[in-house]
Amino acid sequence: MYVEAMEEEAKRIHGLSVKVEERVEEAIVTGAGDSFAACLTVEGKTRGRLRCVDPYDLLEWDPPRSIVIVSLSGRPKVYSWLAERFGGKSKIIAVTANPNSRVARSANIVVEIPYRSKVQLPGTLSFIATLKTLYALANVEEQPERGKIVPLGENPFFYWKIRKFWDSLFRIT
Repeated sequence: MYVEAMEEEAKRIHGLSVKVEERVEEAIVTGAGDSFAACLTVEGKTRGRLRCVDPYDLLEWDPPRSIVIVSLSGRPKVYSWLAERFGGKSKIIAVTANPNSRVARSANIVVEIPYRSKVQLPGTLSFIATLKTLYALANVEEQPERGKIVPLGENPFFYWKIRKFWDSLFRIT
């Protein structure tokens, strides 16, 4: 069941479309886990116009002009703390798949991540949906897809398949 759910999500990636009306020229972007990885990516793509900062580190900052809080669920308490600390001083933009979440209710603007799942899965479609949403928010053009497909087979933990492929490239034994 787990493998099938992951494969189903992976198939949905190509049809994923994001509708974002808001655009951000400069902001501090924060998130945790996959959201933090997406923040780092968008920081690199924007060459620092959107700067990625750990949410706990951000608690120590003076209020920035704009903060983009990225959280699929919108539930972690640190985001409530950020909203409390910077509310009224900073423009808060919540990027979330849960527009009824605590972070969304405390934000000035809510940008919805187009992601729903019945089962909690490793960040496949959720990560791509978050990244595409941040790209659209930052007005960044997506690059065409490159690379080879790595089939999962019956095991979602495909380390050995990647290792075998990597070894074949460099003839490591």
